[in-house]
Amino acid sequence: MKRVLPSSKQKKRYLVYEIMSESAFKFEDVKRAVDLNLKNFLGSLGLAIARPIIMPLFDGKRGIIKLSNSYLNEVKLGIILIKEINNKKVIFKNIHVSGILNKAKRFLKGGPSHATNQSKSGNGV
Repeated sequence: MKRVLPSSKQKKRYLVYEIMSESAFKFEDVKRAVDLNLKNFLGSLGLAIARPIIMPLFDGKRGIIKLSNSYLNEVKLGIILIKEINNKKVIFKNIHVSGILNKAKRFLKGGPSHATNQSKSGNGV
């Protein structure tokens, strides 16, 4: 059996999201809410094409979803439409989209200031 060439594989993206709420949530609760909402929004066929995987890299407020780049905008919209988890009001915010997992992980630590390699000096260099 021949290998699948890298050029034939579907490209992936990593979507970093943040949950704005008064309390932190467990990963299982967030995963259940995201799965249910994406299935309702995209349908079975759209879910099969988008292939979203909610990664267990979650700190109570921020997490990462791996997905196909062809359905990136649809998954972003489906995530934003989540309004509550466990009967608690939430707001989902899409922080960053990356093609590399390590770069997406940097956004989990504290946003764009941790993701860039810029110096903190005031001279702009």
